[in-house]
Amino acid sequence: DVQDVAACMAVARRILQALSEPFHLGGKELQITCSIGIVAFPDHGDRDHLIANADAAMYAAKRNGGNGFAVFEPHMGSDASEQLELQNDLRHAIQRGQMELHYQPKIAVQGGQVHGFEALLRWHHPERGLISPATFIPLAERFGLIGSIGAWVLEEACTQLARWHAEGLHCRVAINLSPYQLRNPQLPAQIRDALQRHGIEPSHLVCELTETALIETMNTEGSTLDEIVALGVRLAIDDFGTGYSSLAHLKNIPAGQLKIDRSFVTGLDEDPDARAMVDAIVRLAHALRQLGGELPAVVVLVDAFHRHHVRLLVVIHRVDLAQRGLVEQVGVAAQQRVAGYQRGFARQVQIERIGRHRHAQPAR
Repeated sequence: DVQDVAACMAVARRILQALSEPFHLGGKELQITCSIGIVAFPDHGDRDHLIANADAAMYAAKRNGGNGFAVFEPHMGSDASEQLELQNDLRHAIQRGQMELHYQPKIAVQGGQVHGFEALLRWHHPERGLISPATFIPLAERFGLIGSIGAWVLEEACTQLARWHAEGLHCRVAINLSPYQLRNPQLPAQIRDALQRHGIEPSHLVCELTETALIETMNTEGSTLDEIVALGVRLAIDDFGTGYSSLAHLKNIPAGQLKIDRSFVTGLDEDPDARAMVDAIVRLAHALRQLGGELPAVVVLVDAFHRHHVRLLVVIHRVDLAQRGLVEQVGVAAQQRVAGYQRGFARQVQIERIGRHRHAQPAR
């Protein structure tokens, strides 16, 4: 038992010291760190808010660099109260019909055909309006809600994919997986059952994971990810270039798509370092493909299919797919909008090819 905040801080220091000691697991030496949030009753809130306030203090310790502790302060309370309210609302968002999937098309750079879509989750809160996934996904992960939300996304995406196939649009749909979902041993069975229920070939479903999450799961023998790959589901590396994978890792990742982080693409116009990075990534992926590797498609995110972007992507960098725009609704309107993307991009590609051919003609 501790009597005051000073005693709590002393205990926190001892915990941090104990956890900093290396230990052996599976023949390897490991070391972990932690962040600690401290609250004291009744100074730091009533019983109903103590956990939320401790959580807010812990995340303050994380923001300060981690591997330390923070004592709750009043200015943290507003954030904690707001997150507590959001958490309660998030628990009921699916049942109340507040969640939607929007679809972002992936267009083949060389011909303008639709290669597939990425399903993007959106939360329409009745009072707060549209809440960014950057806000509610970390919240779902922290409070154990990501499993049910992920299951809903999987079911909705498979439903839409089956509908598109029935209408003659044969494509893939990608869903995003959280590292927390990969800790659920039932996830492969959930994916298998959803695919069977809707009559979808496993190769038409793409699971996107960040580079860091993929590397972490690759180091686990008999991992959930291995079971998902064994189903025939394709993988994509999201936000490539921002994680910590090495070339040795990249060679062994069973991914079908490599998505270059948007930060590199937005700087293509004026940043020579960004252009060099994109060019290096594309060349590497294509070289792996020629050697029989598992990275056949390089994807970039672009805000608009302007001519300059097309020239950079098609002529210079030879990217495979470009992803842009949101198809908010499904059905005829969505098909018309996607058709517009295809026509516009194919037209720009043709312009660039003609221009490239003319510049290649010998002078007379």
